Amino acid sequence: RELLAEMLRTEGVDVRLEPTVQPNGQDASDKNPGLHLQLKATKQRIPLDDGWLSFALDVKTYDRLRELAVSTTRLLVVFLLPEDEQLWLDQSEDELVLRKCAYWISLRGAPDSQNSDSQTVYLPVTQVFSTQALRSLATRLSRLETIPWKERA
Repeated sequence: RELLAEMLRTEGVDVRLEPTVQPNGQDASDKNPGLHLQLKATKQRIPLDDGWLSFALDVKTYDRLRELAVSTTRLLVVFLLPEDEQLWLDQSEDELVLRKCAYWISLRGAPDSQNSDSQTVYLPVTQVFSTQALRSLATRLSRLETIPWKERA
């Protein structure tokens, strides 16, 4: 468990979504490559400019996420939480509710940072991290599509 946690830290990811064995017993990894997520959350108001959110990301994580020489797609997911921590999460037997919204972006192929501490990352508000987005990403990955960095327009 500690080794896995250390591996995830050095890869710059928090969550690994990996393919499993299909019901027919065949390995699904050739048609469904994994997806690695770096999760960030903030209760601070994030500036919005012309459909893009700006988020300060540490340069070390930025560099890991922008690498081209990786076989598994890596995404940055930023959760915007309510300022009041009591409103972040509700749970019952019927539902688990995480309030506000999360956005995603691939930094694969993004330019080098000229900064030493943090790099501003721009996330398009059109890329909501949702069930539909995960399905779409899984479909693209199953076609072996690369999810490249999307430059701010």
